[in-house]
Amino acid sequence: MYCKMRVSVLILFLLLLGQSLFAQNRLKVSVINADDHQPLVGANVYFDSLQIGASTDADGLARIEGIPDGRYRLTVSYVGYRTKNIPLHFPNIKYKHPLTVLLEPAPFSSEQIVVTSTRNNSVLAKTPVRIQVLGKEEVHEEIAIQPGNLSKFLGESSSIITRQTSAVSGAISFRLQGLPARYTQLLKDGFPDFSGLVSGFSLLQIPPLDLQQIEITRGSYSTLFANGAVAGIVNLVSRKPAVKPHWDLLFNRTNLRGTDISSFYSAGSGRAGWTLLSSQSLQNAVDVNNDGFSDIPQFRQTTLNPRFIYDFDESTSLMISLKSFFENRLGGDMKVINSGADSTHIYIEKYHTARLGLNLSLKKQFTDSASLAFKTSYQDFNQNAALPGTYFSGKQKFGFAELSCFKPVKNHKWVGGISFIHREFKQQNKKLSAWYDNRFTTFSLFAQDDWTVTSKWTAHGGLRWDYRSGKRSFLLPHAALLFNAGRNLKLRLSGGFGYSMPDLHDVAPTKAYYTYHISPLSKLHAEQSRDISFDATYHYIYGEMALSLNQVFYATWIDQAQFPSYPSDGAPLYIFSNPLTARGAETHLVTNFDTWELFIDYNYVDVWRSLTGKREILPFTPKQKLNITVTYEQEGNWRTGLEGFYTGRQFLEDGHKGRDYFIFGVMFEKKLSKFSLILNVENVLDERQSKYGPIVSGSLTNPDFKNLYMPIEGRVANLVLWLKL
Repeated sequence: MYCKMRVSVLILFLLLLGQSLFAQNRLKVSVINADDHQPLVGANVYFDSLQIGASTDADGLARIEGIPDGRYRLTVSYVGYRTKNIPLHFPNIKYKHPLTVLLEPAPFSSEQIVVTSTRNNSVLAKTPVRIQVLGKEEVHEEIAIQPGNLSKFLGESSSIITRQTSAVSGAISFRLQGLPARYTQLLKDGFPDFSGLVSGFSLLQIPPLDLQQIEITRGSYSTLFANGAVAGIVNLVSRKPAVKPHWDLLFNRTNLRGTDISSFYSAGSGRAGWTLLSSQSLQNAVDVNNDGFSDIPQFRQTTLNPRFIYDFDESTSLMISLKSFFENRLGGDMKVINSGADSTHIYIEKYHTARLGLNLSLKKQFTDSASLAFKTSYQDFNQNAALPGTYFSGKQKFGFAELSCFKPVKNHKWVGGISFIHREFKQQNKKLSAWYDNRFTTFSLFAQDDWTVTSKWTAHGGLRWDYRSGKRSFLLPHAALLFNAGRNLKLRLSGGFGYSMPDLHDVAPTKAYYTYHISPLSKLHAEQSRDISFDATYHYIYGEMALSLNQVFYATWIDQAQFPSYPSDGAPLYIFSNPLTARGAETHLVTNFDTWELFIDYNYVDVWRSLTGKREILPFTPKQKLNITVTYEQEGNWRTGLEGFYTGRQFLEDGHKGRDYFIFGVMFEKKLSKFSLILNVENVLDERQSKYGPIVSGSLTNPDFKNLYMPIEGRVANLVLWLKL
């Protein structure tokens, strides 16, 4: 009897245990960055009421077991991102597959922004060197405004001056801190793909749909890139392959007869990942002010950039990227563009561009967090320009290679390496080949260290040595100091040396260069610089309100800066050298409250050159720029914004002053599950230079185009359909 009772109790216990085990559930959660669909490693996933949870692994996946039947609230959190609370009930057959959770970045999450430019995986908030990062959200906003190129995006920063340099071809230059355009280097993923003659139309030839972030370094951060980077560096960072296939397809149409079609596809499988950027931009010539000449040129652009990434193992990865761009650009007399030339209407400017490139990088990660990186690129660039009475044809070959090593040692982050640059340019006119053709090779050694002295102090020291063919070498030190003055306040002080070895096309105006309107007696010299800057950054977050304030003061001195001079008798221009000085201050304010955001960006700069002991203000440099943007967003539903841009008066080449002007625009975006519809209107008041005087004078056969200091295209409206599949 006793034995039977024991058996019955045992059977009852096993039944209860089986029922308990049956009632317990499992859950897999995949945590992904909502912006770029990359997995978030180390995110917290837990049921607070059950006191159980897990962290995501290298694939962004967390596993929770032992969940009893019932209704609970799942919490998913990650530093620098908005926390999500998700109601779940068990049992549920849907949870046999991973639950995907998209986390949105929180305001001012600089603690999580990794800066690629520094080569040492530094987090933005802990970098002694001042680097401004425009993140995925800001890039997303600007893509909707101008999907075809980067010209407007960069121009919205008060410290960057963009100016149209041709009244008929649409060419644009961009300048950091008021300094001439040649002193700013444009990189993509750390590769100097847009150097030399490529820089002429670069801002108009880069579709932004594949960008993850943009890093702007002001001043000569010499250990990163030396030659020409006197004013600073703009580094475009590409999006990485997504964990799951992701496809962005964008259609844009403007009221000024422009069309853009862009596509970005990203996917991965096992150890391999790949992306493909393709873009087609079509623009018909438009004469906005009815003077008979194109204010917006006709062009056809095609971009195709496939990229492949393969992880040999957890520590070794390879990236190969092919880049191709083709453009035909036509501007001038509208009658010639539309129906051909005759005896009276002959003025036309034609440009044909073809660019092919190959980028390769290989990275090895070691167990002690050290790494070895090698990257190399080759670019082949062809530029043909046909202007009345002349024809220019040039070909540039560019090779780049860099080997760098990163080694953390206690409180130090050491980086050392070597680099090699070779550029060769030849043009068709053999009579001037000795003057126009150029070829150079630069060999470099560099080293830098970010030293965390204490919890409050971080120091940066760098040294670069460049040897350039022609037996000219440059030794370039750079130093920076970061002080955490309090929980919310950071102070930075930095300074360094830089140099530029300009080519003829860097100094001469575009039209003069293509028409050989330059004196062969001109001589080019090395330009050497030194700079210093100080900035303070204050962050404050309280509830739904967040505020960020950054104040900067800077100064740059350039010895033997070179400029073109135009003789009054119409003879070919020549090049002369004089010291150049730039001093200024920047103020950046960003504040968020619930669904509202206010952005204020102000820059004051004073740039002058010394001419025989006299001080002359550098032309086309407005002393003041002010940008104000206000946006309101209902997350996942719609967003609207109002932006205004003020540009102060500036001196022109003839000594007169241009007008100051104010431009503002409005934008509305409606978001649905798989697509967004964006309506944007720029320059609502139709501010343009032609409203205050003619842009073209002279005869139809030999027109004289005025210097441009204001927009000339007037009001522009565009409608964008953005599919996200």
